[in-house]
Amino acid sequence: MEISNKALAWLVVAAIMVSVFGTLSSLERLNRSNIMTFHATSNDTGTASVQVSQSVVLRYAINAVNFGSGSVNTTGTAHQCVLAINSTTNIFKDAGCIGFNSTGNPFVLENAGTGFLNVTLNFTENATTFLGGTPGLAWFRYAISNNESGSCVGTLSNPGWTDVVRGSVTNICTNLSWTDSADSLRIGINISIPEDSLMGTRSVIIIAQGTG
Repeated sequence: MEISNKALAWLVVAAIMVSVFGTLSSLERLNRSNIMTFHATSNDTGTASVQVSQSVVLRYAINAVNFGSGSVNTTGTAHQCVLAINSTTNIFKDAGCIGFNSTGNPFVLENAGTGFLNVTLNFTENATTFLGGTPGLAWFRYAISNNESGSCVGTLSNPGWTDVVRGSVTNICTNLSWTDSADSLRIGINISIPEDSLMGTRSVIIIAQGTG
């Protein structure tokens, strides 16, 4: 059977169209496959934050030393009365004292904050202005000690009796700890009242300052 040239031409065109259709169909399937295979993603993060500041708190856990009332034994040879309290609740009284309290408490300073403190003291009076009387027989002294072992981690100043200097800011401890079991200092007081001292109720203010 012979095929005319015209029929042969139509067969070629049909073959080309089938080939093109097949190619387009394959590309479409490939495109759909790509869409399903590759996915776009997006990531983000959230952050929780908190800022904690240091608390600087220095307080007097015991804020008064009260020797009570009394007088100097003017018939004695010393012509003075010495009162002192430091590491115990017993007040030392010598023979020149009549009356006055026998028990009490020294001052106690506590670091109630959350960091180490450098601690200073400032007395508003000295022996002359606080007690008066004969120089040499009147004195006003203090001593610093740990109220709890290891409280002053750095340098503990003036552990022995030291004469008060009026208006002088004195460092008594570098790095006072803030740990609850070891965070406090004792301030002992030692005074000598001469028989010619100033009369009436005598008092002094002791200013404590803590610096973080």
